[in-house]
Amino acid sequence: MTIQELEKLLQNREGQNLEFKAKSSFSDDELFDYCAALANEGGGFLIFGIDNASRSVVGTNLFRGTLQLSRTDTECDQRSSNGRGTISS
Repeated sequence: MTIQELEKLLQNREGQNLEFKAKSSFSDDELFDYCAALANEGGGFLIFGIDNASRSVVGTNLFRGTLQLSRTDTECDQRSSNGRGTISS
């Protein structure tokens, strides 16, 4: 998802296919319930780290540690043809 795509979603209200969450911890059951609800409605977006009332980015530590990248073992290539940075190891 690009920043532009996120900004466009932030202009929308939450609904059957869009959910914002600022909370930084969820039980597995809560996460499964949110994902199942979105899937039952044909898919959608569950976006963490967004305050629902203000639509401001508050960040999250929800998935901290699930992906570890360091500058020593990855190279960020900012010259990708689509204008987005790509990470290669």
